[in-house]
Amino acid sequence: MRLLKSISLAVLLTPFSLQAATVDAWLVLPDGGPFDVNDTFDVEIHASWDETIIGGGFDLSYDVNVVEAITSTINITPVSSADPGTIQPAGQVWHIGFQEFLNGYAPTADTKIATIEFGAVGEGAASNLILTASQGDNVFFWSTYNLEVLNPTFNSTVPVTVNPVPLPAAAWFMLSGLGFLAFRRKRAA
Repeated sequence: MRLLKSISLAVLLTPFSLQAATVDAWLVLPDGGPFDVNDTFDVEIHASWDETIIGGGFDLSYDVNVVEAITSTINITPVSSADPGTIQPAGQVWHIGFQEFLNGYAPTADTKIATIEFGAVGEGAASNLILTASQGDNVFFWSTYNLEVLNPTFNSTVPVTVNPVPLPAAAWFMLSGLGFLAFRRKRAA
């Protein structure tokens, strides 16, 4: 009887002892940087998961004094619906997401989800690009087909640096000329 209870308890607890599905997401900066003012560059959102998922969504934050989002494009296909996100003036791209793979397609390894094009605007500054799970209403949530809601792991803070704008040669020449005049004036006195 005791053996029967132990086996029954083990069978009942088995679904709870299985490891939960995982999603890992990260940012890739193919061009590396640092960038000059007015340069454009791409940032890619990548993810991988260990079992078939329904979909998921991201928010991307950044400092608008350093970089600005220009466009956002979804790269993952084929899916029933996808949203490249909405670029917000406060320094976010909201609700980048996708839902339901079609025709049995279900990638699990390193998958490029989206590409966001940025422009460098703030000279001599840096901004962290920060990827998080999409928040708020009307978002794509991370879930498996057996309705297990997932909390992705984000290894996703990427620093972007914009170089200071160098003084043109004419300004250096003028400053050295003014310095020479000041030195000469002191000698004459």
